[in-house]
Amino acid sequence: MHIRLDFSPEHSLRSLCLLRGCAILGLIAAILGGHYGLDLTLPVLPMMGLALGLSLLTLLTLWRLTRAWPVTQPEIALQLAVDTLALTALFALSGGPGNPFVSFYLVPIAIGAVMLSRSWAWAVTLLSMLLYGTLIADFAQHLHHQHDTHGFQLHVLGMWLNFLLSAVLVTTFVTTVAEAVRRRDRTLAAAREEALRNEQILAVGTLAAGAAHELSTPLSTMAITIAELRAQYAQHPQLQAELDLLRGQIEICRSQLEVLLAVAGRERAASGTPAVSAENFLRIAADRCRLMRPELKLQIDADPTLASLHLHQDPALTQSVLAALNNAADASLAAGTPYVELRATTKDEQLIIEIGDRGAGLRPEQRALAGRGVFTTKPDGHGLGLVLSHATLERLGGEMRLEPRPGGGTLARIGVPLQALRAVQGKCA
Repeated sequence: MHIRLDFSPEHSLRSLCLLRGCAILGLIAAILGGHYGLDLTLPVLPMMGLALGLSLLTLLTLWRLTRAWPVTQPEIALQLAVDTLALTALFALSGGPGNPFVSFYLVPIAIGAVMLSRSWAWAVTLLSMLLYGTLIADFAQHLHHQHDTHGFQLHVLGMWLNFLLSAVLVTTFVTTVAEAVRRRDRTLAAAREEALRNEQILAVGTLAAGAAHELSTPLSTMAITIAELRAQYAQHPQLQAELDLLRGQIEICRSQLEVLLAVAGRERAASGTPAVSAENFLRIAADRCRLMRPELKLQIDADPTLASLHLHQDPALTQSVLAALNNAADASLAAGTPYVELRATTKDEQLIIEIGDRGAGLRPEQRALAGRGVFTTKPDGHGLGLVLSHATLERLGGEMRLEPRPGGGTLARIGVPLQALRAVQGKCA
């Protein structure tokens, strides 16, 4: 049987309330059983008052979990600190360190080691050590003037030293195991996310390869028709300009289909792709974007050093940049402005490309989701562009991050290691 541990703060706090509720029931049974069943002299009212206080804290915490407030690690640590203080008060009322249940101090320590980060877990452990030590010091003062107590004092002191050693061991090993489980859960979640995304990409790629074969004939027919219309209406300059635009759009579609069919058929190896300078790579991407979106005002700022940087002309990388430019164009145009910024430079052995729009921007949760799953903010969008771009960049060892743009809008920052892009120095297009 596979048991999945949930270490989220909300689940941890809810589990802590459940454990505290069980401990309160056990405490009430122990108080009543000890006082009335075993004839022990116990301060029932103060001890029941502590149980009532813990019950109110539990109810308040359960109500708090119904609110939208985020649960934090300091909050969980504070809850465990209150439990430890309550334990100390109960032990002080019922025998101090001589109470047979004093080892119960290890329970909040173990819970903290599982639920909290290493630093907060050690804070709970040190608090428990300090409070147990306070009980020992108070107990020693009461026995100072009594006779024949030396052996019992040594026994209590030995219990405290044993507790210190146990607390250190529990905190050290349990926090280590808990962190390993958290890392494993994060790795598994990332693997599941990547597998789902790869499955989506494979499905899209299969459909795209089939569509490429079917679209080649209609595109050829349209190209022939446009050529005939150009010859037929050679005396109409405005119509000629519009036909030129259509012809350019068709050429873009045909070139993309050729790339798709070449990749699907594995007709070109990576080493056989042509090399261009990084500056020309950006110029080619910008020209294609202008051809597809003639209404766009593209502002380009490229580092002069990019002219001497030779790169493989990777069609997938070009498509990722075009997808980001297209998204930025949609966002800016939706906000009533045609301006999009394209900046490029090199930093820390990476090619950095920044694409900024002047749209409405994205919320933090939208930026976190974009590219990790099918997600779109456009009414007619399919959400696949960013998914494919992320997959392409990860294959090259890079990444794309979406950030708020200063002045409004969204900034897509693409970073790709130069090691994955650098071409053999030679003649560039």
